[in-house]
Amino acid sequence: MIKQERIGDELQPEQKVFLKVRHKPFSAYMYFLSPADVKGQEAMYVAGANDGKMWGHAAPGFTNSLVGTVSLKPDGMLAMRGQRYPITEVGIKNLVRRASGSRSGRCPIWRMQCLLSGRQNQRARMSVYRGDPPGSS
Repeated sequence: MIKQERIGDELQPEQKVFLKVRHKPFSAYMYFLSPADVKGQEAMYVAGANDGKMWGHAAPGFTNSLVGTVSLKPDGMLAMRGQRYPITEVGIKNLVRRASGSRSGRCPIWRMQCLLSGRQNQRARMSVYRGDPPGSS
C-alpha cells in the first residue's frame, strides 16, 4: 500500500507499507518499507486482545533498538506520531465507511487499469473531502 496523508496544512511524504487486514475479528499488521526514517517499523493490532492496545516496533536504529517492541494505545501520542488515523481505522472497508459518512455525501473514486508483470491490476485513488470537493462550485 502507498499512503500519503495531510496532517494539518502539511502534506506528509509517501510511505510504502506492507499491510495485512482481517475483518473478523478486526486485525491489522503494518510493516513500513519506505521512506528510510520509518523503514522496518512494525505495528500490529487485534481487536479484543492486549487490553485494546497495539504492539509497535520502531524502525531499526541504536536508540530504537534499546526500546524493542512495546504495547501502545492505538490513538496515543507515540502510536500516532506521523499518522493521521490510528491502526484501528486501516483498511478499505473502514476507508469506504469513513468516506460514505462525509458531509457532502460525495466520494469521487478514480480507477486506473494497469498491466503489472503480465497481469491485469487495478489501482484506485480515493479522495475524501470535508464539504464540497475543490472545483465543484
